[in-house]
Amino acid sequence: MNDAQSLSTEEWFVALQEAMRPETGAEAGKTVRELSESMGMGDDKIRILIRRLQAQGRITVKHAVRTGIDGRAAQVPVYLIIGSA
Repeated sequence: MNDAQSLSTEEWFVALQEAMRPETGAEAGKTVRELSESMGMGDDKIRILIRRLQAQGRITVKHAVRTGIDGRAAQVPVYLIIGSA
């Protein structure tokens, strides 16, 4: 996915849906950083995509506990797909 401009919203939706699948035993939803790493894109591009899909009512935001680089656990926003493509 090198040419982000050429993908349609539906293609983004499918790509995000795949990237958001939780690993076995993991909490549902993924953070912007987790999505960025799994899709090989920058955090800003992921945020733009999330906003676009959220405006269409296709993503919901929840909170989950993640451990930061300082070792402390914190509630952070995670994103979940609503419905299907």
